Amino acid sequence: MQIRTSNIIYNISKEELIEKHYISEGDEAMVYKFGSDVFKLYKPNCPKHRLSEEDIRYLMQIRNDRILLPNEVIYIDEKFGGYKMPYIVASSKTYVKKMKMIDIYAQLQIIKEDLLKLKDCNVLIYDLHNENYIFNGGMYFIDPGSYMIKNELQSRYIEILNRELMREFILKNVFYKYCNLNLWQKEKLYNHISVDNYICDTIDCDMDPNETLYQYVKRIVK
Repeated sequence: MQIRTSNIIYNISKEELIEKHYISEGDEAMVYKFGSDVFKLYKPNCPKHRLSEEDIRYLMQIRNDRILLPNEVIYIDEKFGGYKMPYIVASSKTYVKKMKMIDIYAQLQIIKEDLLKLKDCNVLIYDLHNENYIFNGGMYFIDPGSYMIKNELQSRYIEILNRELMREFILKNVFYKYCNLNLWQKEKLYNHISVDNYICDTIDCDMDPNETLYQYVKRIVK
């Protein structure tokens, strides 16, 4: 089989592809690593929503830092087959617990800027889960297949949904997870982080920059 991007061609057997490059798979695609890149190759009969070639080319024009998007269309035997994106090596997510709040704030501010770019381009995130979140000195989201492109009339609606989905994800998979909160503490923190703001805007108002994430959360929920 031949796998082609705009400037690279791989002539490779299916056996070699799996043996040397396979990383993982989901409902819609197989994921392979080639050097510093990830190739997401769609399965022939995919029941799940997947990006079209037109969608991928649209997303390629958006310059995000932490919500990673496709950077190349991939063709398999000269037919549209998926997309390429950067490969991010995962490190220990538990390190986040010990990060200073000033650094957590900086991470969330970058994510906010990415979300605003997606809103400006009418891109809706509709599926965030722990498997597509990677920590490597920063917070990264790595599954562009979970995005939908809407029309311009829905721009404000997109901002609210993206902001709230990211808020829910960060609370549950970062703040709750690494700080060992009980149900009462989770509810208190949930109510403290305003639904009307991005998380970085809320913590900017009440954080001590020298606190760790763990210390900040425990102070808020005491």
